[in-house]
Amino acid sequence: MYAESELEERLRKARDLIGPRLGLLAERFRKVGAEELVKYMTKDGKMLRGFLTILVAESLGGNAEETIDAAAAIELVQAASLALDDIVDFDSQRRGRPAAWLLYGVGKSAMISLLLVPTAIKMVERYGPAAVGYSIEAWEAMVRGELLDAYLAVNTIPTDYLQIVRLKTATLFSLAAVLGAIAADRQDLAETAWKYGEEVGIAYQLADDLTDYTTYLKGSKPKLDPSERLFAQWAGGRSDATLEEVEPKAIDEIEAHSAKAAELATQLSEHGPNEPLRLFPYFAVNKMFKGAGLSLPILSP
Repeated sequence: MYAESELEERLRKARDLIGPRLGLLAERFRKVGAEELVKYMTKDGKMLRGFLTILVAESLGGNAEETIDAAAAIELVQAASLALDDIVDFDSQRRGRPAAWLLYGVGKSAMISLLLVPTAIKMVERYGPAAVGYSIEAWEAMVRGELLDAYLAVNTIPTDYLQIVRLKTATLFSLAAVLGAIAADRQDLAETAWKYGEEVGIAYQLADDLTDYTTYLKGSKPKLDPSERLFAQWAGGRSDATLEEVEPKAIDEIEAHSAKAAELATQLSEHGPNEPLRLFPYFAVNKMFKGAGLSLPILSP
């Protein structure tokens, strides 16, 4: 049986590859005076999305070295989306540090974030037009999700909550998985990889919102974003629901989407059942809970 510790070790190796690549990419922004900002934006991330790109590629006969540009591109897009999200929501903290816009200014942080996206798309050009097409589609969906989250969530009905999650968060996990398949020269499995990543992303965002809502109720989080209040309405029936009211539905949905991802993982392998990809959604969710100090374990497949 494939152990979670083995997946943790593979994540460490992936981060050891992706981190230096991001450092080199940051140097490209020296001429516009933004090298330190880009390094700051990409520092201390979990790199789960970039890791997923490598994991899918390796499962389909590819290798990490050939996939590194795709993995790094995913992390650039993630960094850009987080920086822009902090600006829109006026969030002052990110990864336990001041948000980039507080240190480097709103204008510079926003402009560099926008520049990171075409930089990432140019990086995946080496994998062919399909990789570029999926990347553009993903960014467009993420922006639509951010618009719904930031400006319409207050007036959105709870049943639309999962659609926001699908657009804003799950799309980048989908792109991560697709680029892994394409990098391994298995474009025939691109749609399966997209669906797999989507299920992982939904489970992960549900875990993220449950974590944020729990820490808010415990007094460790000062305020709720509109999407987190929508989460409470969706899971507990009202925006000020108790943890006992929101947790059962959230956990059931997390397990359901993780199980769907685990089922799809069996199709993303050259050599029979794929334990790393089957375990990955549970691994990512549990990592979210453990990082926040919560005792909400999700069962493995």
